[in-house]
Amino acid sequence: MSGISSGLLNRLQTTLLTCGPFDSGRELKTVFIDARISPWRDSLPQADNSASRVQAVVNFLHDRYNTRSENVLVLLLRVLSDRTDPHDACQRQLAGLADELERATKRAPTPESAPRPRPTSTPPSSAQRQTLERTLAMARRSLDILEEQAAGFGSLHAPAHLRLELEDKRREVAELEAQL
Repeated sequence: MSGISSGLLNRLQTTLLTCGPFDSGRELKTVFIDARISPWRDSLPQADNSASRVQAVVNFLHDRYNTRSENVLVLLLRVLSDRTDPHDACQRQLAGLADELERATKRAPTPESAPRPRPTSTPPSSAQRQTLERTLAMARRSLDILEEQAAGFGSLHAPAHLRLELEDKRREVAELEAQL
């Protein structure tokens, strides 16, 4: 696996088996309701047992990144850490692995992945407009879900990652609306 040493990979798999929700695919999917990793919820690989499920998920997520160039496996570890009691040893193990894996998988945004500004003088073609409208609809849906999650916490208690996701999603919706 590129970027992950065998030692780190072994510790990662052992910790996920011990501390993660890998007993069933259904249990694992409940974690992926978190906005940081929800885009990958419906693509999770299936497996017959916990060990195979851990290995399949690590293989699937280790080279995936979100639009902010954050590694999705690192995000999964952070979500699991956030969901674990701070007095539980698993919480520290998950957080430590997230930090270590982040250093191992850090990548700079590439010119291909960086957003490119659209020329303002040329209106989008019909096909481009349809694509923009679909993308905008998905972004609005994600924004609705994030706002619903934030409302559940209240404005004073929403976690920082949720507030940041909301800001980013609002900015994305505004940019897409401007392109239409």
